[in-house]
Amino acid sequence: YRSHLKGIQPLYFNLDNLGSAPTVYLVEGELKAIYLMQAGFTPVIAYPGVKFLQFLPGLIKRQGVKGQEFAILPDPDTENTVVKILKLVVEAGYRASIVDLIEKPDDFLEHYGEICMRQAIGFRSYIK
Repeated sequence: YRSHLKGIQPLYFNLDNLGSAPTVYLVEGELKAIYLMQAGFTPVIAYPGVKFLQFLPGLIKRQGVKGQEFAILPDPDTENTVVKILKLVVEAGYRASIVDLIEKPDDFLEHYGEICMRQAIGFRSYIK
């Protein structure tokens, strides 16, 4: 995964987990996905940038499971785009929610990670 290199097309990270659980967590960037997985959240799928969210409804229609929920943890300042995309996801028959963190998920875990990584209670409670 080297989407910053010229000529390489960025991809969704862990997309093969799309239909694998009742709730799927979505974040921007693979490092955030890895942080969340280390904190015990699975499956986590990362989109390579907010402009790639436009493909999410189509991907979910092809690989999602009816009734599945998609919980997205957007980066700050991308909420408007995220809301538009999630409306399409809901219209397609899926559940969707936004977890509004005060900062990016990986930064949140890094700053408050001592407690979260040992027990993951605070972070899990916040997301739930």
